[in-house]
Amino acid sequence: MPSLNRDRVFVSYSHLDKEWLERLRDALAPEIRNDRIDYWDDRELQPGDEWFDSIVQAIARARVAVLLVSPNFLASRFIMQEELPRILEAHKDEELTVLWLPLFGVFSGPDAPESLALINDLQAASPDMRPLADLDEESQDALLLDCCRRIQRLLNPGRVPRNLRFQSLGSLFKGRDEEMAALDSGLRRDGSMAIVQPQAISGLGGIGKTRLALEYAWSHESEFTALLFVSAYSPVELETSLARLSGPDVLDLSEYKLGKPDEQVAAVIRWLQQNKGWLLVLDSVDTPEAAAAAQKLVALLSGGRVLITSRLTQWSGGTRVLSLDVIPADDAVSFLLEFTKGRRAARPDEGRQAEALSERLGYLPLALTHAAAYIGYYGIGFGDYLAEFERNLASVLSYHDHNVIEYETEPEKAGMVKTVATTFFISFDRLGPVEKSILRAASFLAPVPIPLMVFESPEEMETLVKIWCEESGEQPVDKPIRDALAELARFSLVTRGDGSFSVHRMVQAVQHYRLDKAGVVLWMECAVRLVNESFPSPEFSSWPTCERLIAHARSCAGFIERLGFRSLEAARLLNDSGCYFQFTARYAEAEPLMRRALAIDEQSFGPDHPKVAISLNNLAALLQVTNRLTEAEPLMRRALAIDELSFGPDHPKVAIRLNNLAQLLQDTNRLTDAEPLMRRALAIDEQSFGPDHPEVATDLNNLAQLLQDTNRPTEAEPLIRRALAIDEQSFGPDHPNVAIRLNNLAQLLQDTNRLTEAEPLMRRVAEIFEKSLGADHPNVAVAINNLAHLLKDTNRLTEAEPLMRRVVEIRRQFTIANGHQHPRLQAAIENYVGLLGQMGRSWEEIKALLDGIEIPGDVQTESENLGHNGVRPWWKFWK
Repeated sequence: MPSLNRDRVFVSYSHLDKEWLERLRDALAPEIRNDRIDYWDDRELQPGDEWFDSIVQAIARARVAVLLVSPNFLASRFIMQEELPRILEAHKDEELTVLWLPLFGVFSGPDAPESLALINDLQAASPDMRPLADLDEESQDALLLDCCRRIQRLLNPGRVPRNLRFQSLGSLFKGRDEEMAALDSGLRRDGSMAIVQPQAISGLGGIGKTRLALEYAWSHESEFTALLFVSAYSPVELETSLARLSGPDVLDLSEYKLGKPDEQVAAVIRWLQQNKGWLLVLDSVDTPEAAAAAQKLVALLSGGRVLITSRLTQWSGGTRVLSLDVIPADDAVSFLLEFTKGRRAARPDEGRQAEALSERLGYLPLALTHAAAYIGYYGIGFGDYLAEFERNLASVLSYHDHNVIEYETEPEKAGMVKTVATTFFISFDRLGPVEKSILRAASFLAPVPIPLMVFESPEEMETLVKIWCEESGEQPVDKPIRDALAELARFSLVTRGDGSFSVHRMVQAVQHYRLDKAGVVLWMECAVRLVNESFPSPEFSSWPTCERLIAHARSCAGFIERLGFRSLEAARLLNDSGCYFQFTARYAEAEPLMRRALAIDEQSFGPDHPKVAISLNNLAALLQVTNRLTEAEPLMRRALAIDELSFGPDHPKVAIRLNNLAQLLQDTNRLTDAEPLMRRALAIDEQSFGPDHPEVATDLNNLAQLLQDTNRPTEAEPLIRRALAIDEQSFGPDHPNVAIRLNNLAQLLQDTNRLTEAEPLMRRVAEIFEKSLGADHPNVAVAINNLAHLLKDTNRLTEAEPLMRRVVEIRRQFTIANGHQHPRLQAAIENYVGLLGQMGRSWEEIKALLDGIEIPGDVQTESENLGHNGVRPWWKFWK
């Protein structure tokens, strides 16, 4: 049996290998400095010490001996004649465990030194006795860390007191590998302080803080002398939970029998101070008062590790914080499938339904666990739960099963049921009215970063706070938006970014949990007003701001549609966000917004109001650009009639309608009808704005195009050049309007056989469009298509080929995204196939090149046959 006084680790090494000793000491540093192990090597000798006697005494006190073996070690007379025999004798008497690390040299085979025979019967710490010097640095660190863990286990044998409330989830614990590694690294590194430096896990309610702490404890159980779990959501609860640790089922301290909580707490603290190698979890430290009490306790402790779980994000510099986010999408899906296996109703396409459910729940562990328990209890499918979630949120979020969903950590609090909803309200109810107002309004926006500008209007914030206080009975307060967001972030209810903040989708859903329909409408109106005030007119210069807000405009649009909401702010937001979608070629998203805006305006103002004309005009423009000219024309004519009646025949708004109708007539080859409308629009705008206005440039450009189409290039060219000059002066050289003028001028130059002049303009057009509109915008396809034709005309077929293929791809993507064929798709395919033929490619080669490019069958005409699975290769689509 080991002697009682053997409680030390002794390291034997050659002074020539001191760099390896330093590596070992660095690995053991957290344990040494935090008094979790008693370490000795000969550097502990002080001047005047009897060095030989000191070494002998150190070996006599050692429970573990670590040998750093190398040729230098084996060549040391003192080690081989004095230290090693004493170590091996103690090992033989079972008083000492020996771990040896091969540093460098040969340790096996015929070339191994004979002196290794003394330790060959002992297991090396390195697999296959491979020297550390032969490993990469990461593997060396891992081996040294494993050696430290073995030392710790050997120094702290016996029963491990523990009171962990929940067992490990095993394979159901998913998506936290990186966090577990970071937690382990942080706890070990933080042990470098004499006073325990705790690790805090912070994050949103339901993010899995407690579960991570528990899984860490279970996975590292063999490394600790005790695993202690303390509920600490208030100072009183912390004291009460500490007192319970003195009981016979945990630390079994004599003070427990006295029945005096103060003495029980003092006894537990003494035990923590006098023992080493324990792990203490302080759970749910979610208030500033609880945090202060927890940190006061931590300051008294040494010799172990403290792990804090908390919704608070701000901690003192002595506490390292690990912030949790939701789990990865793949792990969320895997969890749902595994948890409900054999208990859910079988449904087709379960994988996709699990993906959709995981996304709707925002990959939040608590929400995923709740959903899996609910699905298993009722024997339903993923899609059934999702439908119930959308249809009856209150009922779903109120479900609770103590046998499956772990909320409370104290058995006697089983009556304090914390559902998904109440989990979030614990933090919400601690906030002030400004914070609550922001969170309530933000719940109607998208779960993506919300620009601060949305909430920076003092008038709008005053309105929000007033509405909240009328609802809750609280007293209004005045607080800066940034201070309010800091408080929300402190409780992990929002995540702050650069000039923005975001709210998890489950926090948003729970905010709706307490609202009746009237409350939903009231707060949705607030959200619409906030986004509408922030959403700029979708001019090109405003596109970056539009893009930051478009997800929130889309979210508002969904509520507007579902609730049948009608207001001027709603109509304006729908119209402008729809126009932004159109300008950025997201036509499928633009159309429903524009149609809803038109319906609201007609209901609000009647069918003949100028605002209705604007909505008609915008919808018609969308229909035109998506090649639905027959639908677009009556809307344009109606818009023109409204504005002529409202403003008179010579108003600039009438000029806009004339121009748009004229372009549609031109697109449908009614050039004789189009020309007088264009000339009339030009005259109105020159009279209204003067000769150098951008509106005049638009008129000049459109008329020049018509003149070119009617074979009058000499008349067209000065108009195009004049339009280009106006726009360059008005917008600068890199604006999309300038690119349009350049493109049209280049086309005219090409048509008049001035190819050398045309080419640099075409390249400039493509560059401007790609930079301003994005690589897949239809205007980019126009630009590179024109350039490709010029290259083809100048016999540079190899340069033209990738451009034409790209045109086909952009228009194919357009067709897929919008559900109907791009008007120039057929021409793009014909041009590309023709070019390949001109390059000498055989028909079989052309088919092989295009065979992998497919178009969905649901956008084909009924008269055309489809291939397998409703798709058809492009070469079969080409006539």
